[in-house]
Amino acid sequence: MKSNEFLNEVLNSELCPDNFEEIYKDFCHFQKLADDALKVFCNICDKNGITYQMAYGSLLGAIRDGGQIPWDYDVDVFVPAEEREALINALRKDLPDSYAFYCPENDSKYCRFFIRIAPKGYDSDYLHLDVFYLIGLPGDSAQQQKVSEYIIKLSRLRYCKYIKASKLLLTSSRKLRTLIKWGLYKTFALCNFYIDEYDEFLKLSKEYPAKTSAASCPTYAAWENDFCIYPGEMLKNTKLISTELGQLCVPKEAASVLTKMYGDYEKAPPLEARIQEVMNHYDILKRFAKLK
Repeated sequence: MKSNEFLNEVLNSELCPDNFEEIYKDFCHFQKLADDALKVFCNICDKNGITYQMAYGSLLGAIRDGGQIPWDYDVDVFVPAEEREALINALRKDLPDSYAFYCPENDSKYCRFFIRIAPKGYDSDYLHLDVFYLIGLPGDSAQQQKVSEYIIKLSRLRYCKYIKASKLLLTSSRKLRTLIKWGLYKTFALCNFYIDEYDEFLKLSKEYPAKTSAASCPTYAAWENDFCIYPGEMLKNTKLISTELGQLCVPKEAASVLTKMYGDYEKAPPLEARIQEVMNHYDILKRFAKLK
């Protein structure tokens, strides 16, 4: 589905919110900022021989919608963890001055393992491209589960050490629940203070290179419960497809990957859910995305 098709569907529906056409126009401005960051990122990867592919909802949008999901705005990509250093060097060298990128190598107290890229003048917590690393896993399925769970633990440990409760509460509609959850995670972090979580992550990325492993899993957002083990072939067997955002790299078996994540991925959510997603995103972006 294209953006104009989605907009017409909403405007002709009894569910259409007041001033939705103007709201959606403004929302598409933020959407374009994230999409432009993706184009810059892809150019840098192509120039420097960095392996990447679309991930999560961005893969879904590329395959189902021919670009960005009309009611979403952020962008996710995967890069093999063993190419981390090459990618960071490439970003330092070739990222335009109008963008910034955030990672532990640039800030020792950055709360995530993965990289965020954002246009300058915008808060990267709210407007960004997420570059998730894929870490290889051992061949044995039981060991794969064990290593994946350890990576989740490390991701949450770092997140809990450095994220501020005020940041979480800013956009939460369930503040008490969020505060309790943050407190539990913070206690977990304090009980594991002796672990150098980023050093452990780097060791794992060297021990299990994603491009030569039987399977891989991504670094995680930590606050959420995303969990998935991907077959090694997903990284090895990719293709370029033409989209409204240009040529994008996706797995050749994208259909099976998307089915694993979303079930019937060709079917769009109910219109009410899509409208609500736009309104929720827009409210947060309008209030917090642009730096004061």
